[in-house]
Amino acid sequence: MPFREVFVFRQAGAVDELVRKTGALAAPVVVVGHRFVRGYDPYALLALLAEEGWIQPKKSVTDRPVPPSE
Repeated sequence: MPFREVFVFRQAGAVDELVRKTGALAAPVVVVGHRFVRGYDPYALLALLAEEGWIQPKKSVTDRPVPPSE
């Protein structure tokens, strides 16, 4: 998966780009296409990557078939 790491406080124009894309000055931010996850939220990041087609969605416990009752 291609990515670009940006150190917003070290690279010219990076702070302006971050605020333009996300509306806030907060890090970390993961941008996928035109959508983003702000802060460290692994569940939101996995959901975003799955929705954008980068990974297969993981099935949750509630997705398992329920065995028939006897």
